[in-house]
Amino acid sequence: MKIKSLVMLLGLVSFSCLGRADFYTVSDIAVQASGETPKEAKNIAIEEAERQAFSRLMRRLIGQENSFVDNLPEMSEIVSLVQDFSLKNEKNNTTEYWAKVDVRFNPVASQNFLTSKRVDYLQKEPAKLLVIPVVKNGLYWLGLEDSNVFYQLLRSRNALSDFYEMVLPVGDLDEIVAVNKMLKENNVFGLSAMLNRYDAQEILLLKAEEVGLDNWRVRGEIYREGTLVQEQTAFDWYRGYTMEEGFQKVLTQLEEQWREEQKSLPKQNMSYYARIQAPNLTQWNRDKKKIEALKFIENVVVQGVYKDQVLISFTFNLRLMTIMLRNDLDEFRYR
Repeated sequence: MKIKSLVMLLGLVSFSCLGRADFYTVSDIAVQASGETPKEAKNIAIEEAERQAFSRLMRRLIGQENSFVDNLPEMSEIVSLVQDFSLKNEKNNTTEYWAKVDVRFNPVASQNFLTSKRVDYLQKEPAKLLVIPVVKNGLYWLGLEDSNVFYQLLRSRNALSDFYEMVLPVGDLDEIVAVNKMLKENNVFGLSAMLNRYDAQEILLLKAEEVGLDNWRVRGEIYREGTLVQEQTAFDWYRGYTMEEGFQKVLTQLEEQWREEQKSLPKQNMSYYARIQAPNLTQWNRDKKKIEALKFIENVVVQGVYKDQVLISFTFNLRLMTIMLRNDLDEFRYR
């Protein structure tokens, strides 16, 4: 895609949120609290849920190894960042309350909070992953079938990751057969055709191999557009990893590697603005994927709407912009 096409395409692009809403949502926090009255017990439980949710969100945004996540701010500050919460499986008696809580934080308020504390945070969330687990059985790799214990293990989990958004294939028999055929042929490009169906951007191919009694080697390979972009292996000859431990270790290593790559990218703090002709926000939202295809544009935010115009702000990914400009110049040179 030519850089000069950007101006024309800005008239067709759509609104893309500054951050995925679910990245700022912490789900299924189990709480139990006691109080002199049922209402008091419930309020205490909700505060505890918000406190735990804030701690988990900070670990997502700034990493596991950061002293900031261990020093929680005042409860009033945490509450000011909460956009809303929802309750599930509520139970109570005269003095106790139990529930599972989902807490959603306001992305902009959370980012402004970290900026005010001078704490670096992730400004770009990781891609949504389509997870395909395979396990070695003798000389063969088992695909998405009942005898694949790795596939069954991940299917039994409520959530695959607290950092990555992940989804397992849950298609009909024809799709499962097709996936297994592509796995045997090592056809990653074919597997990539499934991404749109699951609204995912990358494939995480997980390979588990038992190399001793309860000792598993688990390898994770992330593919984007059919190309391997990240890989990590969890294996320990001495202590050993269970399949579950190997999976968790791979996720942690992939997350750390991804964070390091983000730190190495050039920062672009300057925001640019544009007025786009759009009859309404519905049309604007329908064209969302057109701007997402312009990978050198980031952080597109609707700043306002006036009659048939939408005011947006956006930043550039300088590294991708440089690569694309170089490709354009090379093409021009050899015409």
